[in-house]
Amino acid sequence: MDGVVKMFATRTCPNCKQAEKLLQEGITQKEFDASKQQLRSGYLLGLESPGARMQGLGRSTLLRGKPLSHEATLAAIEAVTMDKVMEAAKQVLTAKPCIAIVGKGAEQVKI
Repeated sequence: MDGVVKMFATRTCPNCKQAEKLLQEGITQKEFDASKQQLRSGYLLGLESPGARMQGLGRSTLLRGKPLSHEATLAAIEAVTMDKVMEAAKQVLTAKPCIAIVGKGAEQVKI
């Protein structure tokens, strides 16, 4: 087998109403706090697995050039604000659609 192709295409948006509501109304403090707690808890629970720790160190090294300490990761989670979440949501949910094609022969694909 030369490669694997995965493709997803749609002309409808099953979650558009939810995205519009998020952009118009934002999130509640309760939703924000619960999400942040879940992120923190998931990170800490992941530290119990040696494989997950190694994967995290590798990902951090690849993305940042050096491993990020647990304290720095937790501090980054704590630094997230509702304003930052809404800014990111607006940036992602209002961006023009894009496409990326990667792999052997990708330059030959006509769009």
